[in-house]
Amino acid sequence: MNTNWFEVRGIVMNIVQIALFTCKRHIRDYKMVIALTLFPVLIIFILGQALDSSQMAPKQMNSIKVGYWFETPIPALETLLHSNSLQEVAEVQAYPSMDEAVRDIDQGIVDSLVIYENGKVQVISSNEKSMIYPIISSMLQAQKVGEITSDTVNENAVHEMNLSKAYVKDQIIVTEGKVPRGIDYYSVTMLFQCLFFGTILAVLSVIRDSLNRTSERSATAPITNWEYVMGKMIGNVTVLFIFALFIVLFTKFVYGANWNGSWWVILASILLYIVIAIGFGLCIAYLTRNTGVSSIFVMFGAIFFSLSSGGFAREVGPTLEKISLFSPNHYAQEAIFDAVYRGSSFATSSYEIIILVIMAALMIALSLLVGRREWAW
Repeated sequence: MNTNWFEVRGIVMNIVQIALFTCKRHIRDYKMVIALTLFPVLIIFILGQALDSSQMAPKQMNSIKVGYWFETPIPALETLLHSNSLQEVAEVQAYPSMDEAVRDIDQGIVDSLVIYENGKVQVISSNEKSMIYPIISSMLQAQKVGEITSDTVNENAVHEMNLSKAYVKDQIIVTEGKVPRGIDYYSVTMLFQCLFFGTILAVLSVIRDSLNRTSERSATAPITNWEYVMGKMIGNVTVLFIFALFIVLFTKFVYGANWNGSWWVILASILLYIVIAIGFGLCIAYLTRNTGVSSIFVMFGAIFFSLSSGGFAREVGPTLEKISLFSPNHYAQEAIFDAVYRGSSFATSSYEIIILVIMAALMIALSLLVGRREWAW
């Protein structure tokens, strides 16, 4: 019993020592610290101000026409449709009958149609990529209206929502904070892009150890290969997580970015993403054994994952949208946007979190597997 305890304690101490050594080395590299903290907040400020919500939408959105017809009056929903957030991107008009409304969307006179009938709201869009549905649905979901289903009818995208009885009653809807501004959007997307660039920390920690013969000394010391790799993983993740917290808090309190959601979801998404990114960096470093080549892979990965997940623009093409399903940026961003703008909790964001957990577990396993090459250098 005592022998097992001492073995476990020795393993933990080995991992902690390697992690602390890795953290100290990175923190002392002030140029890297500046690059991974000040550069991201500067980029977020530039993009957030240059592409704020009033200028974010494509020019063609000014000509989008939205019609609506309600079986019975719903002042709350009418208030939403005539809110400033929607008026900035669409021309909204009421229809006296459903037949006229359906006829106009079939003829292309209006781009999207909102219908309330039998306690349900249907958002019908002539274009599957219409920007009106995401805006309306995010506002309605923030009011907890219920489940949303999607279908295609006569080549029109049909999204159906069940309205709660409480929502049908006359009430005031606050739309401010339900749709991200430019600074809100890029505080999230650029955070993850810059965090992926942070995988260079993992690359440098491996390459420097190789050049300094640290790995060879570790191989002759009473430290197993998986202890060494896990120490590297924990040390790099810790440093990058601290940098991420700095960026989040800076954008929140200095830029006024909206991070008002479940902090459990936000922090879990960031931490799992960092584990994935660091795991990627360790694998690339062990396989290439070259800082320059590893940096190219890191740069390509950061731009590719961010581009496919809407890191540079909110709307992406259908091909990139399918590719984004394999991107950790997509799931991390969705989890945070759901938490901030739809009030999702840790439980309701379980799908995105589970995907991130699976990706993180795979990257840890790959790091441990590929890291065994370290002892052969």
